[in-house]
Amino acid sequence: MHDLIEIKAIVESTYNKINISKKTRERRFCDARQIYSYISRKCTPYSFAIIGSYIKRDHATIVYSIRRCEDYMETDINFRNRVRHCMLLASNILNINTSTYKDRVDIFWSNLTKEQQVEIYNQINDMYASNTGLKKEIHYVN
Repeated sequence: MHDLIEIKAIVESTYNKINISKKTRERRFCDARQIYSYISRKCTPYSFAIIGSYIKRDHATIVYSIRRCEDYMETDINFRNRVRHCMLLASNILNINTSTYKDRVDIFWSNLTKEQQVEIYNQINDMYASNTGLKKEIHYVN
């Protein structure tokens, strides 16, 4: 489910590091949530409920956000370009054949809480420990 965290981080960084989980109806937050919902649905196999859980929204909100995003993309060129930019970044990161795990983690690392950083750091160390050909030290957590 790191895919959803990565998509969230990409969208938030495109909107100057806003928190799309925040309960506000300000236009830039709504746009960012719609883009997150749209890309998450197109690029991942997760359900609407799971996608919504990462931004503290229910499945109906995600369905509505995707429809709104598609409507805005038809009428607003700037919005469509922003969606395409986020989609390009997401597809580059989510493509396992072309991206390394470190590349993927670097994209969203700064947006994670300390607890999330520690959890991912431990998962990475476990991954490297289980594969003797990949033993490396990763220095993310201070």
